[in-house]
Amino acid sequence: MSFCVAASRLSASPATLIMLPDFTPLPRAALVVLLWLLTHLAATHKAIRIVGTVMDGGTPRWRSAVGLITQLGVLPVLFFVALISNGDAQGWSDRSAASRDGMHFMGWAFAAIFPSLMLLDFVMCELSPLIMAHHLVCVLGHVYACTVAARSFPAYFAGVVALEVGSGGTGVHCLSPKSFSAANMLVLMTISNLVALGCVWQWTSWNDERGWMESCTVVFTSSMLCLARQNDAQQVWRSSGVDEKNIKKI
Repeated sequence: MSFCVAASRLSASPATLIMLPDFTPLPRAALVVLLWLLTHLAATHKAIRIVGTVMDGGTPRWRSAVGLITQLGVLPVLFFVALISNGDAQGWSDRSAASRDGMHFMGWAFAAIFPSLMLLDFVMCELSPLIMAHHLVCVLGHVYACTVAARSFPAYFAGVVALEVGSGGTGVHCLSPKSFSAANMLVLMTISNLVALGCVWQWTSWNDERGWMESCTVVFTSSMLCLARQNDAQQVWRSSGVDEKNIKKI
């Protein structure tokens, strides 16, 4: 290596040497997060009066209603806008790994909105111990996925969207079981879990440099989560059949 080349590398800025992300999308991401937060709070005020505060499935009914805005609307839109802006998933993964260009501002918005949705639950509503544990595990996993495993961020983002759509279906069923039956909820949850497991598989292929132990931990944890969700959905479906038989007898 010539002296001139070495000198030019040493004189490079620290940001260039350590490949810091580009934080210029943050102001736009902050605006998206602010709009989401205001919408969430306004919808909460309305939902408490309309659907009530009765606990249903470990969370209040109003939370199931308000969550649909994020689960079926905000998160899918953020994902597909970010995907289209990056061209394709592979290019998005490569840019996330390089970290020089940073994430699309929709990615930054997702990184803030998803954990905020769960952290707000601790402040705004009563949660069952199981839901509290679920939220804490999800927040910790989210921090890991958005920082340590940056290359696989697109697969993680897609997996979260798939899982939240499935959870949204459960919320719709809880709020209006006649318009969205338990059978429909079970079908949507099954598709949701299968897509999420596919995203986990893609996550491991993009994140192979992290080591097999780390990948096995993620696969095991994600698989257990999907199995638990599927089991809960099947129980709701089975109990709905029992309830319908009892109603007919009456």
